[in-house]
Amino acid sequence: MKNSMQNEVLYNGEGHFSDEGIAFWIDCISENKKNLIPSSMINHLEECRICQSRIIEAQMLIDAINNYLPVTSPPFNVKHINRQKIFAAAAIIITLAAIAILFYLFRPQDNNDVFADYFHPYPDVITKKSNHSEKSDSFLMKGLFYYNYSVFDSAYHYFVRAQKRKSSDTLSLYLGVTYLTMDKTDEAISLLEKVSKQQGQFQDAASWYLALAYIRSSQSSKAETILSRMVSEHSMYEESAESILGLIKP
Repeated sequence: MKNSMQNEVLYNGEGHFSDEGIAFWIDCISENKKNLIPSSMINHLEECRICQSRIIEAQMLIDAINNYLPVTSPPFNVKHINRQKIFAAAAIIITLAAIAILFYLFRPQDNNDVFADYFHPYPDVITKKSNHSEKSDSFLMKGLFYYNYSVFDSAYHYFVRAQKRKSSDTLSLYLGVTYLTMDKTDEAISLLEKVSKQQGQFQDAASWYLALAYIRSSQSSKAETILSRMVSEHSMYEESAESILGLIKP
């Protein structure tokens, strides 16, 4: 009875997610509570492009609202605040902030710190292209859906299935980056090395992530070779490559 009532709330009359269902899904993903999502919802979403699109649009709207929330007025009368107390509190905050900044700037960094500072998953450049040749690969598209929500364990599952069916530089790049999010550096290197040697759309990106993987695995000389080449060839990653070169530990 409870499951029946839940389904009535989460689905609309056409069998797609209701507004409540969309909100429920986004809340579970954003709060890392994927285990609360019923298996029926997961199975439906894997097959339904309509619900996938609605969730992505809803998330984009939420992000836009969060980025532009107006600053609210303070819930107190500013006139009655003691200025000396304000200046004293401000001085303490500034002092603490300065200490924190100095600690960060002069703290010893190892290669894992460097990797963490510079690693960001490669953006999804497939979904947004309406005529991309690989959009027909259902496993790739399902993987990218979860990849965009940083649910990398599910993305990995679909990328591997797509890779077994038909390998490509696109899959190798996204799977390689996914491996890096899962601390599977050796597996990432194996894939990214192949893509970085291929002339194509993802060669530059694969080289960048390969360099980061080498840094994480303490293969500094290999990373420096790639990064130096990126600087000399004015790669799209030239600025980042130049700044990271001085941070790598032998």
